[in-house]
Amino acid sequence: MEGTEDEVWAAALHRLGDNVDPAAATDDALLSAALQMERARRALDAASTRILGELDARGTTDFEVGMRTPRWLAHHAGTAGSTASARVKVGRALRGPLADVAPLLDRGEISFDHAKALADACNPRIADRFGPVALVFAQNCSGVVFEQWRAELNAAVRLLDDDGAHDPSEDLSRNRLTKADTIDELYVLKAQIVGADGLLVHQTIDAVADELFRAMCADEDRAAQDLRAPARRTVEALALVEICRRAMAVDLDG
Repeated sequence: MEGTEDEVWAAALHRLGDNVDPAAATDDALLSAALQMERARRALDAASTRILGELDARGTTDFEVGMRTPRWLAHHAGTAGSTASARVKVGRALRGPLADVAPLLDRGEISFDHAKALADACNPRIADRFGPVALVFAQNCSGVVFEQWRAELNAAVRLLDDDGAHDPSEDLSRNRLTKADTIDELYVLKAQIVGADGLLVHQTIDAVADELFRAMCADEDRAAQDLRAPARRTVEALALVEICRRAMAVDLDG
């Protein structure tokens, strides 16, 4: 959706908000309006989650603008990176192991907060058997204080997870990197980095990849022939090379 269609959607929502004058409304009207807004928010959250999940599955933002879906959303919507990442994560989960929960979000029976809690709980060790458990919790959240519901969800996840609850002291040993030299000067890297360190690596590669992609697009504009920029995964590989090159150029003894 671009241009005027975007504006029509936004204008309609703004008119809905303009119809409410809190200062002039009665208490009953304010109570009613507050709940109606929350129901509308659930509908928007459900639609947004479906759209972001589809964009992410197609890889549209990667191919069209050279940015991962969460980074693209954060950049163009002006939202926090953590918020954008959470929305895309929920979209992915509802297309995958939590597919049976998606209709409940669509019908407004659960909130985005419930969907996010379920997506956060669905770690790779239990993803293949978490779906039915998630559906039971999604179907039984009405009338339950959210914090209590989430605590019970996390307790169920600990029972389901063969490795038990998360132990931060074990994170260090879970960081690992393997590298191999193959024929034809092909070098293979495989890494697993946990927690904040993993987030730092992701964000750094994304930032440098965005920088390289913009430079490539500028080169394309100046080139006589029409050459498309490489795929996102290629740009990210080149970003890792650039990060290493910059690190080697720093004089640590200076």
